[in-house]
Amino acid sequence: MRLTERSSVTFAQLFGDMRILLSLIGIGLSLCVMAQEENKWELLQQQDGVKFYWTLSNCDLPSDGQYANYYLIKIENTNDSEIKVRWKNEIFYNGQCRNCNENYLPQFQTIKANSELVGDCSPYTNQYLRVFHSWNNKPNKDKLTGFRISNITIQTPH
Repeated sequence: MRLTERSSVTFAQLFGDMRILLSLIGIGLSLCVMAQEENKWELLQQQDGVKFYWTLSNCDLPSDGQYANYYLIKIENTNDSEIKVRWKNEIFYNGQCRNCNENYLPQFQTIKANSELVGDCSPYTNQYLRVFHSWNNKPNKDKLTGFRISNITIQTPH
């Protein structure tokens, strides 16, 4: 009759595995904090209870073939009533405004009381809530040198 060895886990082995697990959890939490800091919103301007913010965001979307950075725009309505707002994004590349002489303004956007509209990376959502900054996968011949919000119109429905 042959005796088989029984496997047992020592305290040292178990403690070593716990240290690895705790290290992985710590790294994961650090990455979450860094991701939150990446999308820190900065106030651009405010008018009549409406605040415009922006943040630089990495918008790599491999499924759409997009590898770019965009400034995302957030518009916050701090009023106690719904508003309609429209504005113009004036964009400067290499020191030249690309669209300052255009008279086109987008359609009004409705924002409920004490709510916000937030831009995202998707190429299928509101293009006025993002501004192209740079490519991540090819050379950038143009450099974003300035950006401002102008021609703000705010209406309150009656």
